[in-house]
Amino acid sequence: MQALRMPCAPCAPHRAGRGAPPRLAPLQPRPQSGRAAAAAAPPAPRRGGVAARVAAGAGPAASFPDHWDSRKAGALLRLARIHNLAPSTLLVAVGACAGSGSLAALRSPVVWLMALLSGGIAVSSCVVNDYFDLRVDLRNAPDKPLASGAITTDAALLLSSALYCGVLIVACFMEPTQLRSIVALSAAATLLYTPIFKRLTAVKNATVAAVIALAPLAGALAAGAGEAGARRLLPAVLWAFGGILYREILMDVTDAEGDAANGIKTLPVVLGPRAALAAATACAAAGAAAAASAAAAAAPAAAAAGAPAAAAAVVALCGARLLHLSLRVLRSGFDRRVLDQAISGCLKPVGLGIVLLAALAA
Repeated sequence: MQALRMPCAPCAPHRAGRGAPPRLAPLQPRPQSGRAAAAAAPPAPRRGGVAARVAAGAGPAASFPDHWDSRKAGALLRLARIHNLAPSTLLVAVGACAGSGSLAALRSPVVWLMALLSGGIAVSSCVVNDYFDLRVDLRNAPDKPLASGAITTDAALLLSSALYCGVLIVACFMEPTQLRSIVALSAAATLLYTPIFKRLTAVKNATVAAVIALAPLAGALAAGAGEAGARRLLPAVLWAFGGILYREILMDVTDAEGDAANGIKTLPVVLGPRAALAAATACAAAGAAAAASAAAAAAPAAAAAGAPAAAAAVVALCGARLLHLSLRVLRSGFDRRVLDQAISGCLKPVGLGIVLLAALAA
């Protein structure tokens, strides 16, 4: 028991009469470990959350999540090539009016539904093409949404899958059967374009041209014009095929370096840029000749009104414009800026030729 009554070390000098008792320092809490401190600390507001933005003075109206800001929305629109919706809709509307012979076709909801499906195929094909072309775009176009990382590949695959499924489901309820066939064929061709057709020389170009050229026919069928209306559109369809084929080959010229590195045997890779440019110009000339011949054969009763001669003049003028663009590219030594100008500039004569030939057929 004596051991239990022994004074503690700090009190021993005081008990011995050698001074006042020392003042004890207040007890300090033991420092917590990192895990315990993190558990005890109040949760910090999430980055980009409502609380953080309000605390920063942005107000609740600025509380939209960071993972879906305006930059990502813009990247998604660039990925979908949303500007293609206008020409896709126009081609279907032109085909509906020319095939039926009346502007009243634009009142039909089936025509606008077909235009929506055409736009959906165009958007979904652009998205799925960039998905499969990611490795090529890292070399040719690193600023694209997928190549730059602005949009994830999972998001692109989900978007294209949803669009394709929606297009095919809606097409199942459309009449006539030929219209469903065009939608299904166009969807299948664009889906298989990059993984299969793109590696087949010239087949890739013909696939894109055929899908676009079928849009006016789909419009005529949606308007109830039948086979007779579709035949009237044959000159416009043939010119559209040749003109789009011209543009597609020019686009391959700009991508020749990356395509060669990834084993894609396009015409410029196989034949060289000069021969590819000559092939593109020949395709445009063949499309013009075929369109003029089809106009003469399809409208014998309208020969007195000069419709075949007018169609021949249209394709001659539009074809001459494409020839002029080809010569500019050749004289520039295939300068990239001149090539880009030719690719964008050829859309006007091609589109104008389609509209005028369709109008003459009506």
